[in-house]
Amino acid sequence: EYSVQLTFREQWVDERLRFNDFGGKLKYLTLTDASRVWMPDLFFANEKEGHFHNIIMPNVYIRIFPDGSVLYSIRISLTLSCPMNLKLYPLDRQICSLRMASYGWTTADLVFLWKEGDPVQVVKNLHLPRFTLEKFLTDYCNSKTNTGEYSCLKVDLLFKREFSYYLIQIYIPCCMLVIVSWVSFWLDQSAVPARVSLGVTTLLTMATQTSGINASLPPVSYTKAIDVWTGVCLTFVFGALLEFALVNYASRSDIHRENMKKKYQEMEHSTSVDPASEPFEPDAAANFAMVKLATTGARLEIKGSAFLPEASGTAGGGQHVDGEDAAVRDTHATAEKKLLQVVAVQVPDEVQAHRRHRADNIPPRFRAVQSRVLVNVPISRGSGWRVSLDEDALGSRDVARGHLYYSQPRTATTQQAA
Repeated sequence: EYSVQLTFREQWVDERLRFNDFGGKLKYLTLTDASRVWMPDLFFANEKEGHFHNIIMPNVYIRIFPDGSVLYSIRISLTLSCPMNLKLYPLDRQICSLRMASYGWTTADLVFLWKEGDPVQVVKNLHLPRFTLEKFLTDYCNSKTNTGEYSCLKVDLLFKREFSYYLIQIYIPCCMLVIVSWVSFWLDQSAVPARVSLGVTTLLTMATQTSGINASLPPVSYTKAIDVWTGVCLTFVFGALLEFALVNYASRSDIHRENMKKKYQEMEHSTSVDPASEPFEPDAAANFAMVKLATTGARLEIKGSAFLPEASGTAGGGQHVDGEDAAVRDTHATAEKKLLQVVAVQVPDEVQAHRRHRADNIPPRFRAVQSRVLVNVPISRGSGWRVSLDEDALGSRDVARGHLYYSQPRTATTQQAA
């Protein structure tokens, strides 16, 4: 809608009002009571509200000329409806109309015509706070209904919205908010509180700015140009906050990979040491005896020797393990031959995973190692031995070095483990 204050004048001829001018001495008669003469039933078709001006006297007069012409003039303030297309807001132009029509008389009885010359005159130096009146056009807008055709006149006012106001109030603040949100790119990635607070603050401020813009406009079902602008700004601000989240996640992932890399390097360094050169002692706490193993190519060899306690528990007895053919020989004449077969040595999962990426840096003895341990201890004299495959018992470092653990016989119960 828009408001306008105008001086409205209309002129018509009523033959009944002719009078003698006495040789030109009487130019016209003036009346202030409009009820004393006939008047057209004109009304403003798109009026929402309006009023006459009565300060100090009623701003209205009627002049009657000797030939019967009547001039009616009145000062009116009107609020008129103006449907607007806001798709290009705030870079839009709007056309607002002022329509004047006959309320009851059809064109068969009453016809409105624009006066020749300049029927519409605009006050000079007219200034509007947010618009500029570019031009105005006069036209006819007769309407046809079931009761007949009614005469109508209209004035189209072309308004251009002032962009400078919106540049200062909307565009510059939005640009500043986007720039402030991008300042977080120059902050250290470890400054989490600073970057998060900066991103959230700019995002909330941008949302408040968008709400304030739409609050001053009528609700419409289509997208406006200002909606596209604020949407892009919101996307940039939200993108800056999302970028920090991704960078923080990537940074933590890099730190984790570096830590794992150092761990693998330490593991490689530890596996590069010859097990035979290190002092070796059994783990008394776990009650385990240990045999050092090593692999060459795809062949598993047992180096050194170890003695398994006799099944019957006889003191001084034992079973000798020879490294070449991996057979178990009994040192007593009454002992039976037992076979100890070792198929592979367990390699920790982290070594297996690292080997796929850095196979060239892993010692050759790990490349042919399978991913499991299979130990078969034959049963003799109703008793047996169990080799522990528990991860807690098989330490990653010791297994990677080629150490095999097997437990001492604890009970006379027959056991077999694989």
